[in-house]
Amino acid sequence: MEKVLTENQLRYMVRSKLRIILERSKAGSHPEEGYRPATRKNMHLNKPMMIGGWPKGEYDPPVQDYLVKWYRDMGLMDTTED
Repeated sequence: MEKVLTENQLRYMVRSKLRIILERSKAGSHPEEGYRPATRKNMHLNKPMMIGGWPKGEYDPPVQDYLVKWYRDMGLMDTTED
């Protein structure tokens, strides 16, 4: 006798497989390739910038500090690290 799946059993199976696929896709093809939280160091905002300027070539506050504040305000950067 052939085993027949009910509609609910099939839905459960499909949702389970989709959940697994979606969890894997967040980190690329390898789980160890996931994203790290953004920090001043790994965004290279702890280094001096040579970006010219207007009219003197200097900004107050420095561009790095401005970008860090903007990233934090947007929720894109870790607020505990400085």
